[in-house]
Amino acid sequence: MNTLREFQNAFRSAVLSQPGGLGEADIAPGNIPFSAAMAIYRNNVFAKLTDALGDLYPIVKRLVGDEFFAYAAGDFSQAHLPRSPVLAGYGDEFPGFLDGFAAAQSTPYLGDMARLELARHQATHAADCEAMDTGNLKDIAPEAIESVSFEFHPSCRLLCSAYPVKDIWEAHNKDADIDRLADLPADGAKLLILRVGEKIEMRELDSAGFDFVTALMAGKTLGAAFKGVNFQGANLAGMDINMTSLEGADLSGANLMSAFMCGANLSNAKLVKANMRNVYASPKEILGRDGSRKKATDKNGKAIAQSWPSNFVDADLSGANLKGAKLCSANLRGANLLNAKISKADLTDADLTSVLADGD
Repeated sequence: MNTLREFQNAFRSAVLSQPGGLGEADIAPGNIPFSAAMAIYRNNVFAKLTDALGDLYPIVKRLVGDEFFAYAAGDFSQAHLPRSPVLAGYGDEFPGFLDGFAAAQSTPYLGDMARLELARHQATHAADCEAMDTGNLKDIAPEAIESVSFEFHPSCRLLCSAYPVKDIWEAHNKDADIDRLADLPADGAKLLILRVGEKIEMRELDSAGFDFVTALMAGKTLGAAFKGVNFQGANLAGMDINMTSLEGADLSGANLMSAFMCGANLSNAKLVKANMRNVYASPKEILGRDGSRKKATDKNGKAIAQSWPSNFVDADLSGANLKGAKLCSANLRGANLLNAKISKADLTDADLTSVLADGD
Protein backbone atom coordinates (compact mmCIF):
# COMPACT_ATOMS: atom_id res chain seq x y z
CA MET A 1 0.00 0.00 0.00
CA ASN A 2 2.30 2.70 -1.30
CA THR A 3 -0.05 5.58 -2.14
CA LEU A 4 -2.69 7.65 -0.35
CA ARG A 5 -5.31 6.57 -2.90
CA GLU A 6 -4.58 2.89 -2.24
CA PHE A 7 -4.89 3.46 1.51
CA GLN A 8 -8.16 5.37 1.11
CA ASN A 9 -9.65 2.65 -1.09
CA ALA A 10 -8.61 -0.05 1.38
CA PHE A 11 -9.99 1.96 4.30
CA ARG A 12 -13.30 2.44 2.45
CA SER A 13 -13.54 -1.30 1.78
CA ALA A 14 -12.90 -2.03 5.44
CA VAL A 15 -15.58 0.39 6.61
CA LEU A 16 -18.08 -1.15 4.19
CA SER A 17 -17.02 -4.74 5.02
CA GLN A 18 -15.96 -5.31 1.42
CA PRO A 19 -13.09 -7.52 0.16
CA GLY A 20 -9.69 -5.88 -0.15
CA GLY A 21 -10.09 -3.72 2.91
CA LEU A 22 -7.58 -2.90 5.61
CA GLY A 23 -6.76 -5.65 8.05
CA GLU A 24 -5.62 -5.58 11.62
CA ALA A 25 -2.00 -5.90 10.50
CA ASP A 26 -2.29 -2.61 8.57
CA ILE A 27 -3.19 -0.53 11.64
CA ALA A 28 -0.99 0.34 14.59
CA PRO A 29 -2.17 -1.35 17.79
CA GLY A 30 -4.45 0.76 20.00
CA ASN A 31 -6.84 0.56 22.92
CA ILE A 32 -9.80 -0.31 20.67
CA PRO A 33 -9.83 -3.59 18.74
CA PHE A 34 -9.64 -3.18 14.96
CA SER A 35 -13.12 -4.69 14.35
CA ALA A 36 -14.71 -2.39 16.94
CA ALA A 37 -12.99 0.66 15.45
CA MET A 38 -14.28 -0.20 11.97
CA ALA A 39 -17.78 -0.70 13.39
CA ILE A 40 -17.70 2.83 14.82
CA TYR A 41 -16.69 4.27 11.46
CA ARG A 42 -19.31 2.13 9.72
CA ASN A 43 -22.12 3.28 12.02
CA ASN A 44 -21.11 6.92 11.61
CA VAL A 45 -21.06 6.66 7.80
CA PHE A 46 -24.56 5.19 7.56
CA ALA A 47 -25.90 7.51 10.24
CA LYS A 48 -24.73 10.49 8.15
CA LEU A 49 -26.35 9.03 5.02
CA THR A 50 -29.60 8.54 6.94
CA ASP A 51 -29.43 12.16 8.12
CA ALA A 52 -28.86 13.33 4.54
CA LEU A 53 -31.93 11.42 3.35
CA GLY A 54 -33.96 12.82 6.24
CA ASP A 55 -32.97 16.35 5.23
CA LEU A 56 -34.04 15.72 1.64
CA TYR A 57 -37.25 13.83 2.48
CA PRO A 58 -38.64 15.38 5.70
CA ILE A 59 -42.30 14.74 4.84
CA VAL A 60 -41.64 11.08 4.05
CA LYS A 61 -39.86 10.85 7.40
CA ARG A 62 -42.77 12.49 9.17
CA LEU A 63 -45.24 10.14 7.48
CA VAL A 64 -43.52 6.92 8.58
CA GLY A 65 -41.77 7.99 11.79
CA ASP A 66 -38.08 8.15 12.71
CA GLU A 67 -37.63 4.44 13.38
CA PHE A 68 -39.13 3.19 10.13
CA PHE A 69 -37.37 5.89 8.15
CA ALA A 70 -33.99 4.89 9.62
CA TYR A 71 -34.75 1.25 8.72
CA ALA A 72 -35.65 2.14 5.11
CA ALA A 73 -32.75 4.57 4.76
CA GLY A 74 -30.31 1.94 6.07
CA ASP A 75 -31.44 -0.60 3.48
CA PHE A 76 -31.28 2.01 0.75
CA SER A 77 -27.81 3.25 1.69
CA GLN A 78 -26.37 -0.25 1.70
CA ALA A 79 -27.38 -0.64 -1.94
CA HIS A 80 -26.92 2.98 -3.07
CA LEU A 81 -23.70 4.50 -1.85
CA PRO A 82 -22.95 8.16 -2.65
CA ARG A 83 -21.41 8.89 -6.03
CA SER A 84 -20.21 12.33 -4.93
CA PRO A 85 -18.59 13.73 -1.79
CA VAL A 86 -21.36 16.38 -1.77
CA LEU A 87 -24.29 14.83 0.11
CA ALA A 88 -26.74 17.65 -0.72
CA GLY A 89 -27.84 15.72 -3.82
CA TYR A 90 -27.66 12.23 -2.32
CA GLY A 91 -30.75 10.06 -2.56
CA ASP A 92 -32.28 10.76 -5.98
CA GLU A 93 -32.96 7.02 -6.32
CA PHE A 94 -34.87 6.86 -3.03
CA PRO A 95 -38.38 7.32 -4.58
CA GLY A 96 -37.92 4.28 -6.83
CA PHE A 97 -36.52 2.30 -3.90
CA LEU A 98 -39.62 3.07 -1.82
CA ASP A 99 -41.88 1.85 -4.64
CA GLY A 100 -40.39 -1.61 -4.29
CA PHE A 101 -39.69 -1.60 -0.54
CA ALA A 102 -41.86 -4.43 0.82
CA ALA A 103 -42.21 -2.90 4.27
CA ALA A 104 -43.71 0.29 2.77
CA GLN A 105 -46.47 -1.33 0.69
CA SER A 106 -49.14 -0.29 3.20
CA THR A 107 -48.35 3.34 2.27
CA PRO A 108 -48.49 3.14 -1.53
CA TYR A 109 -48.10 6.90 -2.09
CA LEU A 110 -44.74 7.02 -0.29
CA GLY A 111 -42.68 6.81 -3.51
CA ASP A 112 -44.62 9.65 -5.12
CA MET A 113 -44.33 11.76 -1.99
CA ALA A 114 -40.57 11.28 -2.21
CA ARG A 115 -40.71 12.30 -5.90
CA LEU A 116 -42.51 15.49 -4.92
CA GLU A 117 -39.91 16.32 -2.28
CA LEU A 118 -37.09 15.55 -4.71
CA ALA A 119 -38.68 17.82 -7.33
CA ARG A 120 -38.97 20.62 -4.79
CA HIS A 121 -35.33 20.11 -3.77
CA GLN A 122 -34.14 20.15 -7.38
CA ALA A 123 -36.23 23.24 -8.14
CA THR A 124 -34.69 25.01 -5.15
CA HIS A 125 -31.14 24.36 -6.33
CA ALA A 126 -31.70 24.73 -10.09
CA ALA A 127 -29.82 27.40 -12.01
CA ASP A 128 -31.49 30.75 -12.39
CA CYS A 129 -32.34 32.49 -15.65
CA GLU A 130 -34.53 35.34 -16.83
CA ALA A 131 -38.04 34.29 -17.75
CA MET A 132 -39.49 35.21 -21.12
CA ASP A 133 -41.95 38.07 -21.34
CA THR A 134 -45.07 36.32 -22.67
CA GLY A 135 -46.09 39.64 -24.21
CA ASN A 136 -43.44 39.01 -26.87
CA LEU A 137 -45.60 36.23 -28.31
CA LYS A 138 -47.88 38.80 -29.89
CA ASP A 139 -45.01 39.84 -32.17
CA ILE A 140 -44.84 36.39 -33.78
CA ALA A 141 -46.55 36.20 -37.17
CA PRO A 142 -49.88 34.34 -36.84
CA GLU A 143 -48.95 31.71 -39.42
CA ALA A 144 -45.69 30.98 -37.55
CA ILE A 145 -47.14 30.52 -34.07
CA GLU A 146 -47.56 26.75 -34.51
CA SER A 147 -43.83 26.35 -35.15
CA VAL A 148 -42.81 28.00 -31.88
CA SER A 149 -41.09 25.87 -29.23
CA PHE A 150 -40.11 26.80 -25.71
CA GLU A 151 -37.20 26.27 -23.34
CA PHE A 152 -38.48 25.93 -19.79
CA HIS A 153 -36.93 27.45 -16.69
CA PRO A 154 -34.35 25.03 -15.19
CA SER A 155 -36.43 24.71 -12.01
CA CYS A 156 -39.51 23.29 -13.77
CA ARG A 157 -40.49 19.73 -12.90
CA LEU A 158 -43.63 17.72 -13.70
CA LEU A 159 -45.17 15.09 -11.42
CA CYS A 160 -48.14 12.84 -12.13
CA SER A 161 -49.42 10.74 -9.22
CA ALA A 162 -52.45 8.56 -8.61
CA TYR A 163 -52.54 10.04 -5.09
CA PRO A 164 -53.25 13.58 -3.77
CA VAL A 165 -49.60 14.10 -2.85
CA LYS A 166 -49.80 17.91 -2.86
CA ASP A 167 -52.56 17.84 -0.24
CA ILE A 168 -50.70 15.22 1.82
CA TRP A 169 -47.52 17.31 1.65
CA GLU A 170 -49.37 20.44 2.78
CA ALA A 171 -51.08 18.56 5.62
CA HIS A 172 -47.71 17.38 6.98
CA ASN A 173 -45.60 20.45 6.32
CA LYS A 174 -44.34 22.13 9.51
CA ASP A 175 -47.30 23.51 11.45
CA ALA A 176 -49.97 22.39 9.01
CA ASP A 177 -53.25 20.92 10.22
CA ILE A 178 -52.98 17.10 10.21
CA ASP A 179 -56.78 16.90 10.54
CA ARG A 180 -56.94 17.94 6.87
CA LEU A 181 -56.12 14.33 5.98
CA ALA A 182 -59.70 13.35 6.73
CA ASP A 183 -60.89 15.58 3.88
CA LEU A 184 -58.31 14.69 1.24
CA PRO A 185 -59.64 14.26 -2.32
CA ALA A 186 -59.74 10.74 -3.68
CA ASP A 187 -58.25 11.65 -7.06
CA GLY A 188 -54.60 12.02 -7.96
CA ALA A 189 -52.41 14.99 -8.73
CA LYS A 190 -50.83 16.46 -11.85
CA LEU A 191 -48.34 19.10 -10.79
CA LEU A 192 -45.93 21.61 -12.25
CA ILE A 193 -43.24 22.35 -9.65
CA LEU A 194 -41.15 25.47 -10.21
CA ARG A 195 -39.28 28.23 -8.41
CA VAL A 196 -40.73 31.72 -8.59
CA GLY A 197 -38.29 34.13 -6.99
CA GLU A 198 -37.22 32.28 -3.86
CA LYS A 199 -40.53 30.43 -3.44
CA ILE A 200 -41.25 26.90 -4.65
CA GLU A 201 -44.72 26.60 -6.16
CA MET A 202 -46.74 23.45 -6.86
CA ARG A 203 -49.28 24.31 -9.56
CA GLU A 204 -52.11 21.90 -10.20
CA LEU A 205 -52.88 21.12 -13.85
CA ASP A 206 -55.81 19.35 -15.44
CA SER A 207 -55.14 16.37 -17.70
CA ALA A 208 -55.07 18.45 -20.88
CA GLY A 209 -52.79 21.05 -19.36
CA PHE A 210 -50.43 18.40 -18.03
CA ASP A 211 -50.21 16.62 -21.39
CA PHE A 212 -49.72 19.94 -23.15
CA VAL A 213 -46.87 21.08 -20.87
CA THR A 214 -45.31 17.61 -21.01
CA ALA A 215 -45.21 17.84 -24.81
CA LEU A 216 -43.72 21.34 -24.74
CA MET A 217 -41.07 20.32 -22.19
CA ALA A 218 -40.16 17.41 -24.48
CA GLY A 219 -39.32 19.95 -27.20
CA LYS A 220 -42.46 19.71 -29.32
CA THR A 221 -43.66 22.78 -31.15
CA LEU A 222 -46.79 24.57 -30.03
CA GLY A 223 -48.77 23.12 -32.92
CA ALA A 224 -47.58 19.55 -32.32
CA ALA A 225 -48.25 19.85 -28.60
CA PHE A 226 -51.83 20.93 -29.23
CA LYS A 227 -52.48 18.03 -31.59
CA GLY A 228 -51.37 15.41 -29.08
CA VAL A 229 -53.57 16.56 -26.20
CA ASN A 230 -56.96 15.28 -25.06
CA PHE A 231 -58.90 18.46 -24.33
CA GLN A 232 -62.11 16.87 -23.01
CA GLY A 233 -63.41 19.09 -20.24
CA ALA A 234 -60.30 21.30 -20.39
CA ASN A 235 -60.41 24.90 -19.22
CA LEU A 236 -59.18 27.02 -22.14
CA ALA A 237 -61.16 30.13 -21.22
CA GLY A 238 -59.59 33.26 -22.67
CA MET A 239 -56.77 31.30 -24.27
CA ASP A 240 -55.06 32.59 -27.40
CA ILE A 241 -55.15 29.83 -30.03
CA ASN A 242 -55.16 32.13 -33.07
CA MET A 243 -54.03 30.34 -36.25
CA THR A 244 -53.63 27.05 -34.33
CA SER A 245 -54.56 23.67 -35.78
CA LEU A 246 -56.76 21.48 -33.56
CA GLU A 247 -57.99 19.35 -36.44
CA GLY A 248 -59.80 16.28 -35.15
CA ALA A 249 -59.21 17.27 -31.52
CA ASP A 250 -61.72 16.20 -28.86
CA LEU A 251 -62.80 19.31 -26.93
CA SER A 252 -66.08 17.89 -25.71
CA GLY A 253 -67.22 19.76 -22.62
CA ALA A 254 -64.24 22.10 -22.78
CA ASN A 255 -64.51 25.67 -21.55
CA LEU A 256 -63.50 27.93 -24.45
CA MET A 257 -65.33 31.00 -23.23
CA SER A 258 -63.84 34.20 -24.67
CA ALA A 259 -61.01 32.25 -26.34
CA PHE A 260 -59.25 33.83 -29.35
CA MET A 261 -59.50 31.50 -32.34
CA CYS A 262 -58.87 33.66 -35.41
CA GLY A 263 -57.89 31.42 -38.31
CA ALA A 264 -57.89 28.31 -36.11
CA ASN A 265 -58.46 24.95 -37.80
CA LEU A 266 -61.01 22.82 -35.93
CA SER A 267 -62.22 20.72 -38.83
CA ASN A 268 -63.58 17.35 -37.67
CA ALA A 269 -63.11 18.46 -34.06
CA LYS A 270 -65.52 17.31 -31.36
CA LEU A 271 -66.93 20.30 -29.49
CA VAL A 272 -69.98 18.58 -28.02
CA LYS A 273 -71.41 20.71 -25.19
CA ALA A 274 -68.34 22.92 -25.25
CA ASN A 275 -68.72 26.40 -23.79
CA MET A 276 -67.79 28.72 -26.66
CA ARG A 277 -69.62 31.77 -25.41
CA ASN A 278 -68.10 35.03 -26.70
CA VAL A 279 -65.42 33.17 -28.66
CA TYR A 280 -63.61 35.50 -31.08
CA ALA A 281 -63.00 33.69 -34.36
CA SER A 282 -63.42 36.47 -36.92
CA PRO A 283 -60.79 36.26 -39.67
CA LYS A 284 -61.02 39.97 -40.49
CA GLU A 285 -58.42 40.83 -37.90
CA ILE A 286 -56.43 39.14 -35.16
CA LEU A 287 -57.58 40.08 -31.69
CA GLY A 288 -55.03 39.46 -28.95
CA ARG A 289 -55.64 38.97 -25.23
CA ASP A 290 -54.29 42.46 -24.56
CA GLY A 291 -57.02 43.90 -26.79
CA SER A 292 -54.65 44.66 -29.64
CA ARG A 293 -55.94 44.24 -33.19
CA LYS A 294 -54.00 43.61 -36.36
CA LYS A 295 -54.72 42.30 -39.83
CA ALA A 296 -54.18 38.60 -40.38
CA THR A 297 -51.39 38.26 -42.95
CA ASP A 298 -49.20 35.52 -44.37
CA LYS A 299 -45.39 35.52 -44.25
CA ASN A 300 -45.29 37.86 -47.23
CA GLY A 301 -47.55 40.38 -45.55
CA LYS A 302 -50.52 39.55 -47.75
CA ALA A 303 -53.91 39.72 -46.07
CA ILE A 304 -55.37 36.27 -45.47
CA ALA A 305 -58.59 37.45 -43.85
CA GLN A 306 -60.83 36.03 -46.56
CA SER A 307 -58.63 33.13 -47.72
CA TRP A 308 -58.00 31.57 -44.30
CA PRO A 309 -61.06 31.91 -42.08
CA SER A 310 -61.60 29.87 -38.94
CA ASN A 311 -62.35 26.34 -40.03
CA PHE A 312 -65.08 24.20 -38.41
CA VAL A 313 -65.74 21.89 -41.39
CA ASP A 314 -67.61 18.76 -40.22
CA ALA A 315 -67.02 19.73 -36.60
CA ASP A 316 -69.46 18.38 -34.01
CA LEU A 317 -70.80 21.40 -32.10
CA SER A 318 -73.97 19.72 -30.88
CA GLY A 319 -75.11 21.20 -27.60
CA ALA A 320 -72.31 23.78 -27.63
CA ASN A 321 -72.88 27.25 -26.23
CA LEU A 322 -72.06 29.76 -28.98
CA LYS A 323 -73.94 32.74 -27.56
CA GLY A 324 -72.19 35.96 -28.51
CA ALA A 325 -69.48 34.15 -30.48
CA LYS A 326 -67.96 36.05 -33.39
CA LEU A 327 -67.80 33.56 -36.25
CA CYS A 328 -68.11 35.88 -39.25
CA SER A 329 -66.71 34.28 -42.44
CA ALA A 330 -66.09 31.06 -40.51
CA ASN A 331 -66.29 27.81 -42.49
CA LEU A 332 -68.97 25.70 -40.79
CA ARG A 333 -69.71 23.51 -43.82
CA GLY A 334 -71.17 20.21 -42.67
CA ALA A 335 -70.92 21.13 -38.99
CA ASN A 336 -73.38 19.66 -36.46
CA LEU A 337 -75.09 22.47 -34.53
CA LEU A 338 -78.03 20.44 -33.22
CA ASN A 339 -79.18 21.80 -29.85
CA ALA A 340 -76.42 24.42 -29.97
CA LYS A 341 -77.09 27.82 -28.43
CA ILE A 342 -76.31 30.39 -31.13
CA SER A 343 -78.35 33.43 -30.10
CA LYS A 344 -76.47 36.72 -30.65
CA ALA A 345 -73.68 34.84 -32.44
CA ASP A 346 -72.17 36.74 -35.39
CA LEU A 347 -72.34 34.40 -38.40
CA THR A 348 -71.96 37.11 -41.05
CA ASP A 349 -70.65 35.60 -44.32
CA ALA A 350 -70.17 32.24 -42.60
CA ASP A 351 -70.42 29.13 -44.77
CA LEU A 352 -73.38 27.20 -43.30
CA THR A 353 -73.72 24.71 -46.18
CA SER A 354 -75.17 21.37 -45.03
CA VAL A 355 -75.17 22.48 -41.40
CA LEU A 356 -77.41 20.51 -39.04
CA ALA A 357 -79.13 22.98 -36.73
CA ASP A 358 -82.27 23.24 -34.64
CA GLY A 359 -81.01 25.35 -31.71
CA ASP A 360 -81.89 28.88 -30.68
